[in-house]
Amino acid sequence: PEDVDFQIGCVQLIRTDTLRDVGLLDEDFSPYGSEDIDLCARLRGRGWRIRYAPRANAWHRVLSSFRGSYRRTYFNTRHILLLARKRLPAAYFWGVFVPEWLALGVPLRVIEATLHGDSDRRRAVLDAVKWNVRDAVARGRRARG
Repeated sequence: PEDVDFQIGCVQLIRTDTLRDVGLLDEDFSPYGSEDIDLCARLRGRGWRIRYAPRANAWHRVLSSFRGSYRRTYFNTRHILLLARKRLPAAYFWGVFVPEWLALGVPLRVIEATLHGDSDRRRAVLDAVKWNVRDAVARGRRARG
């Protein structure tokens, strides 16, 4: 066993008093994606340790709610950007993360979707970026939390 930065949500075992201290999963990340990373960041910020138990076994059944590539790609992209807005210092987010992500992340995802002939995934990435811009303006450039 060792301390880790975060643990995937489907295999987390969390004490009730811990959740009372830091709160539950942030519903802004629903459905699908990054809520477990956000929770781990809040846990660590309050002094809680996150432990990896190598002898533990878990089985995670993939849900069928995201069979289409659009929904999975849209929410994954939307929530990665939301997590970065919420957790990174504003100067770093706007001065480093956004320029790099717009210069590399978006084009690579769009090119990959185009090469695979998946216009839904390409549209999902662009829609998620648009959602984050609208949400950032509505919240005053930073996500709550």
